[in-house]
This record gives sequence, C-alpha cells and structure tokens, in this order.
Amino acid sequence: MLTLVEAQEVIQRPKRIVSEMAWRSKNNKISIDWMEARLLVQYADEIEIPEQLLVVCQWKKQSLQKAEVWQFSLLYRTVRIYALDIQPDSMHKNNFGAGRAMYKQLIHGSHEHTYSGDGAGYAEPVSMDSNNPAIYWAHFLRQTGIEDFQFNHPDGGQQELGL
Repeated sequence: MLTLVEAQEVIQRPKRIVSEMAWRSKNNKISIDWMEARLLVQYADEIEIPEQLLVVCQWKKQSLQKAEVWQFSLLYRTVRIYALDIQPDSMHKNNFGAGRAMYKQLIHGSHEHTYSGDGAGYAEPVSMDSNNPAIYWAHFLRQTGIEDFQFNHPDGGQQELGL
C-alpha cells in the first residue's frame, strides 16, 4: 500500500506533462457518454518518464437530466493521490480519511480528493465559481505541482487559460 508520506512527496515534487491532451471515447458498462484523456507526467528534475505517474482527465457532456461532469486525477502506482471532481449532481461518502474533518460524512456536489493514511477516497467540498473547464484544469495543475499545460476541450474547442 502507498504511504501518506510517499503520496505527499509525489504531490510536492515539480512535474510536467509530456504528452498531448488527446481525448477518446471512454465506453463502459454504465455509460457511453464519457470522454477521457490520459497524460504522461515527468518529474521536472528527471529525464525518464515514470510508468507509474499519470494524469487522467474525464468529461461527461451535460444531458437533459444531469449537469456536465469533469474529473481530473493524478495517479501514482494506479492510486488516485489527488483529484478534482466537478460533479454538481453527485454525492460522495468518505469511507477513508479516519481522523480527518469530513470522515464518514456525505459530500454533495463538487469535491477534491486527497490521499489519507488509510488510503485513497477522502474528499472535501470545493467551490468553483466558474463554468469554464480551463479554470478547473488550472486549479488541478496548481494543486498537483504540475507546470502550466494548455487545456484542450474534448469537444474540439480550444479554450485558453484566463489567468
């Protein structure tokens, strides 16, 4: 199991994305409406690209019944060590994070996941005062120590970061 110290060290190290943001359909048993981009990440002070370090972006277009959904995750050894889930219609129960403020509580709407000593899955509410996914992306990059990288919208529209 990944330790909290290891997860924090990965988050704190400066990183950069070294592949393009290429979106593909993510068909699964539940829904065919998801798009996904998997991005290779490299530590800024290393030449090699570690196999176990990856950013996964997911998007589900708004439907008549549900709001648009965005998920940006930093994975290390296949474990989600940080994530930003912009999901206005969702609920998330914290089954991890013993001793933390929101442990065992139900989170409504958008939230950030951080790694805990007892594993991945702890979340706290986050308020994003924007409907612009490029702003979510910029927040995700800051929180994970990844240098700026242009956001490319999955529907083909380019959106610039308005920072």
